[in-house]
Amino acid sequence: MKTTSEKKDMYSIINNMIMEKLKNGKAPWRQTWNDFGPARNYVNKKPYRGINALLLNNMDFEYPLFMTFLQAKELGGHIKKGSKSIEVIYWKTLEFENDDKVKKIPFLRYYNVFNIECVEGIKLKLPAKYVNDPIEQAETIINDMPSKPIIEHGGDAPYYNWREDRVKVPHRDNFILSDEY
Repeated sequence: MKTTSEKKDMYSIINNMIMEKLKNGKAPWRQTWNDFGPARNYVNKKPYRGINALLLNNMDFEYPLFMTFLQAKELGGHIKKGSKSIEVIYWKTLEFENDDKVKKIPFLRYYNVFNIECVEGIKLKLPAKYVNDPIEQAETIINDMPSKPIIEHGGDAPYYNWREDRVKVPHRDNFILSDEY
């Protein structure tokens, strides 16, 4: 078991990752779209949430798919020599029963993941382009606008041109979440 002085300071790790992105000219909270959907675990398909989503969705990998060392091993593969892992966090709650009361204590845990580009020896099933379902209420609002602007899809820079009353937005399927589109 690690002593307090040996424990990793996840706040510093996350802060350093964000600062590194900023130094390289990329604000991790800005672009919310890519071609293959949200960062998720390759094995269980679960999208990462919270700070993990912020960090992993801004990594410079073609596919936003990640797995642990153990998951790669269980699939019959291995991690390429020299590959760097990315630390992700999760909160776990311990429950203790004390005098007929349940005491819940949250604590921070972390583990390391690798992008699928770092994995060898596995025949990976790579996803097709991500399909993002429309939000009916939002579509109704747009369709029922009395003098709605021209809406064009494409490119990677959304904007509104007030002179032409024109909205330019990346394709819906490039957004990580429907509500971000």
